[in-house]
Amino acid sequence: MFAQSKGLATCWYGHYKLAELERLMPHLQTGEQLQEANMGFGYAKGETSGVRAICLTPLGSYEDKGLRLLDRITEKTISHKRKSIEELLERPEDFSSLSEDVLYALDLARKAPSAANSQMWRFGFEDDFRTITVAMPRGYQHFKWEHPNVDIGICACHVWLALLDRGYELQVTVREEDGRAVWRITRTGSLPGLEQ
Repeated sequence: MFAQSKGLATCWYGHYKLAELERLMPHLQTGEQLQEANMGFGYAKGETSGVRAICLTPLGSYEDKGLRLLDRITEKTISHKRKSIEELLERPEDFSSLSEDVLYALDLARKAPSAANSQMWRFGFEDDFRTITVAMPRGYQHFKWEHPNVDIGICACHVWLALLDRGYELQVTVREEDGRAVWRITRTGSLPGLEQ
C-alpha cells in the first residue's frame, strides 16, 4: 500500500527460479535446502530445514489501459476487474449496515493482490459489526496456487491498515478453522464508526 501511495504498482508471484532467488537473497538458505523443498520452483510443498520465501513482490509502473498477456490471449480483461464489496460479503445483506469507515477499509481490502486476480477473500462480521473477519470460503481451493492464505493475510493487512488510518485501536487474531486461516480484526477503543 505504501508503494501504491507513491504511484508504484505492485503484484506478487510465487513462481520463480530458485537459482535467481538464491542469487538475490543468499541469506535465506543454502542451495541444497532450496532444492530439497522446492524442486527448482518457488511454490512446492516440501519441508526444509531453512527459511523459504513463498512469494516475492516486484514493483513497477502502472499503465491504466495496460493488458496482461493472459488478457490478450483470452480476449477478456481480467487484470483490472475487481469484485464489488457486496460480492465479497459472506452475507450481502450486511452491506446496508456498514459504516463509512468499514466501507473504506473493505474498499482498500478488495484491491489487495491475489493469485491470478482470484480475489478469494470473504468478509464477515461479529460482535454487532465491531469485528471484521477475513477468510476464504469454506472448502475453497485455488486451481493452481498452493498458498492461498498468503492472499488472505495480505487482504487482512489492508483492512487493518485502513482502520489504523481512521484512528482505531485494534486487536488482530488469526486462527486456523476448517483448514483455512481466519483473521479477526476487532475495534478495542472507544471511537465510533465500526457499527451504525
